[in-house]
This record gives sequence, structure tokens and C-alpha cells, in this order.
Amino acid sequence: MQEIFFKVKGVDRIPEIFNEINKKFFNKVQFLLAGDGDLKGNVEHQLDQLSLNYKFLGRLSSEEMVNYLNILDVLILPSRNEGLPLIILEAESCGTKVVATDVGGVFRGIII
Repeated sequence: MQEIFFKVKGVDRIPEIFNEINKKFFNKVQFLLAGDGDLKGNVEHQLDQLSLNYKFLGRLSSEEMVNYLNILDVLILPSRNEGLPLIILEAESCGTKVVATDVGGVFRGIII
């Protein structure tokens, strides 16, 4: 089950995506990751190997999530499959740009 979640949510893509963004912005990016789970250690290890500036926020309440969405420049959603991810609508309602994979319920009209 853990392996399926890992692949569907695209957690394995995060280090590579963050590394490419970091190179483009000359190591001046701080990455925030929301959520928690068994895969956290693996992702942390990969991010550490790449010397990226990141912080795991853990599980966030709805209020905390809104606070973070209001300060983010971009929300990245690297899922391989999604229904209709409400996080995209929540981010956009806070004025946060969204970059997401074009899968499932993530339709082109919502991707910025």
C-alpha cells in the first residue's frame, strides 16, 4: 500500500523537481513540504543529498494550510493520478500559482 501511495502521489518526483527549480534560481529557494508519513525519511535523505533548503511542516490543520498557501509563490502537485484535488482550488483562492501534472481531475483550465 505504501509503495502505491508513493507512486500515485508523485512523492518520488519531489527531489528532482526541487533540484531543478533550485538550479534555475541559483540556490535561493526555500521549499516547504506539507504532510507526514512513512516516506518522509526517504525524501529527506534525497533532499539532504542534493543540499536543498527545505522544511517539513508535517500535518497541517486547515487554518495552518491557509496561512502557508497565502505565503507561497508556487504550489507543486506532482501526482501521477488525482481525482479533483481541492488543494488546487484552495491555493488559487489564496492567490498562489499552481504547477501540477496533467492527470485525472487536474484539467488544463486550472493549471497555471
